[in-house]
Amino acid sequence: MKIIVASFLTDAYQWFADTFLPIGNLSESIWNAGVQLIMSYALDSPQDFNRPAWTFAISDLFSISKSVGIVLVNLLFFANFIRAATNLKQNITLEMCVEAFAKLVFANVLMLKLDTAIRAITNATTNFAGVISVNQSTLTMDIVDLDIDWSFTYWLIDLVGIFIAGFCVFSLIKAFFIRYFDIYLLIAVAPLAISTISGGHEIDNTAKAWIKTFIGKCFEVVIMLMALGIGGYFASSLDLSQYITAVEMFANSIAIKISHLICMLIITTAVRSSDEFTRRAFGF
Repeated sequence: MKIIVASFLTDAYQWFADTFLPIGNLSESIWNAGVQLIMSYALDSPQDFNRPAWTFAISDLFSISKSVGIVLVNLLFFANFIRAATNLKQNITLEMCVEAFAKLVFANVLMLKLDTAIRAITNATTNFAGVISVNQSTLTMDIVDLDIDWSFTYWLIDLVGIFIAGFCVFSLIKAFFIRYFDIYLLIAVAPLAISTISGGHEIDNTAKAWIKTFIGKCFEVVIMLMALGIGGYFASSLDLSQYITAVEMFANSIAIKISHLICMLIITTAVRSSDEFTRRAFGF
């Protein structure tokens, strides 16, 4: 009877190992696949990232906004002039007229060359990002050799790791891909924002805000790549497995697994904090 029970338990354990333990490194596989996806698109310009979306934003939506923006340039200029003329506390001076007409001319010229300026800014930031060399080997997680004596515990930890890796990959993809979505939206409403230049000192803050936001979004990918590279080196240089193994509660494979999960969180935190860093450091 004991032989039959032992044989059954051996067969059951072997079935469990063959069926479920191969997913023991699924968290690393999810992370590595996400890193490859991000690196394949991170250096693309907005023109190359999604050409149908770029064409729709720069051709269709931009053209509609440009038609409305050209009308708004003149309307806002006359509104600003009428407001200044009806202001009894401040007389109209020659300097005010020259400044108003200069803004009107500048707004019209910029409106005509706005699409060229947008392409120049996106290309400049893309070329800048291309200079940054991110070592992808510091971002990928090596597949761990499984210690069979700790296989069940290792499998349970990887179940938690699947959710951690999925969250980190989703956060990184969202951080990189939402940038392009924001750029397309900013391009679509660009003429409406630029038209406010002729509206005076209060209304033209809209144009200033759009310029700062657009340049910030284009430049943000550079900061994110820097954060990704620095975070990768920072995480790869941390040999956390030796401290986890020192507790003498885990096998080496489990210690490496936990170390990988911590590194994923470090890299994701570094990239996600780049947005706040850009706003604080550059005022975008």
